[in-house]
Amino acid sequence: MSLYNQVYIHLYTQAHESNITYIHTLIILSNIHNLLYTYSSIISKIFIIIYSKD
Repeated sequence: MSLYNQVYIHLYTQAHESNITYIHTLIILSNIHNLLYTYSSIISKIFIIIYSKD
């Protein structure tokens, strides 16, 4: 199980205590997911640039 899944499940179980928290959690998780995706794509592009120089 990945760290992201563990965090997701942890927040998901906590969020059920209130619906407002649940909605906020989903928003935060989607933002984190988008950030991770953006960073990973940027990093992969940087690696491609570095390796193509050799």
